[in-house]
Amino acid sequence: MPGSIYDEITLDMLRQNCFGYVHGHLVGGTNPALLDAASAKNIVIAHDNRFNREVAGETALYFEDTGDLARIIAEIERDPNSFLSLKEASHSRVTSSYVWVAITEQYNAVFKALCSPTTSPKVTVPEGPRSGARVSVIIVNYNGMPYLEKCVRSVMSQNHANLEVILVDNNSSDGSLEYAREKFPDLVIVANEKNLGYTGGINSGMVNSTAQYIAPLNVDTEVEPNWMSAMVEFMDTHPEAGAVTPKSLLYSNRDKVGVTGLNINITGLGFVRGLNTPDSISPRVPFQVAGISGSSFLIRRGIVEQMGGLNEANFMYYDDVDLSWMVNLMGYKIYCVPQSVVYHEYNLKMTPQKMFWLEYGRLSSIVCYFRFLSFIMLLPALATTEVLITVYCAIRGPRYIWAKLRAWMSVIKNRKAIMARRRQASAALANALLFPASQKIQTEL
Repeated sequence: MPGSIYDEITLDMLRQNCFGYVHGHLVGGTNPALLDAASAKNIVIAHDNRFNREVAGETALYFEDTGDLARIIAEIERDPNSFLSLKEASHSRVTSSYVWVAITEQYNAVFKALCSPTTSPKVTVPEGPRSGARVSVIIVNYNGMPYLEKCVRSVMSQNHANLEVILVDNNSSDGSLEYAREKFPDLVIVANEKNLGYTGGINSGMVNSTAQYIAPLNVDTEVEPNWMSAMVEFMDTHPEAGAVTPKSLLYSNRDKVGVTGLNINITGLGFVRGLNTPDSISPRVPFQVAGISGSSFLIRRGIVEQMGGLNEANFMYYDDVDLSWMVNLMGYKIYCVPQSVVYHEYNLKMTPQKMFWLEYGRLSSIVCYFRFLSFIMLLPALATTEVLITVYCAIRGPRYIWAKLRAWMSVIKNRKAIMARRRQASAALANALLFPASQKIQTEL
């Protein structure tokens, strides 16, 4: 079927499997696979767009992107009876439009595995042993060879036994993936075919995890033996906490603090807490903070799933501010647990590329999370921030001015995707209001 994702998949294969699939055709209309799947009373999963809605109506479970699709399939594989609740949730949650070029290649990979007549539906087959771990540590690697061995060994030496270690490789070219395969046979390895960024790497790691807690970790880190146990103990005894972050000390100067959580301004600016202060005077008991540090944190799996996964628009930088914003809006609290210690190769240095990603993340988050009235009330502060950042960029030079302009242009260019994320966030927040944080967490314990 030319122009379809089924170029290498026959309808007979679809009929033999428990999943049917439909998508809006490139030139309009609907793929006949939907009708075949529906007539065979198979599960129907559809990308949400007007073509599919007209045909599938309320009979299909709708997904937003391949990450969402993978999560749905994994959930149904764990519990086939979950289809009905997932379907009902998808009708109010997913409202995106179909984008052919951006996702066709990913769909092909997913459905070649999904529709194999000799295997049950799979999204990714990770390498390495599986476990029923309570915590999944997801190390995201991209050309991290200088740090890989120390990072992995320190994680595998934790005194918290009930955890699994997942290494997500974002198509590294420095041999670190091959080294990890040979050196650490107990690792669960997810090898992405392209660089999905930090948030995309975490999401792909989550697809291959069933743990209650998710612990993303930068590869340029080393952790103390009680790094995980201290965070888990705090989360277990504080149901109001949605996420915690450890105390981060500088990798090359371990007597100095790197970050103890974030301060987040109402205009979306994030600031690290405690940078370069002596560790000897840093707090010794847990305390509430506005945001986690993206280099290392622990979060409840249910929270991430409810918000539709981490925001992959934040390819690098600002992911921690964006995630923290959502966690707070959903009614949870965030804490720094200083008994948990990580050493991170942190550098505050600003570059044009970093300026672009920070500003793109900040501006898109304002669009995602601000209600209209809030935006109007904060307009003077937002305008002042724009002026200050523009002046800073002007002082730093033309490349920084261009980075700032590119951030604005990218927000305009990606406005449909940003609005789709806004609708997704609104649905998650509405659900959080209906089911308070404390009630949801009690069901996990």
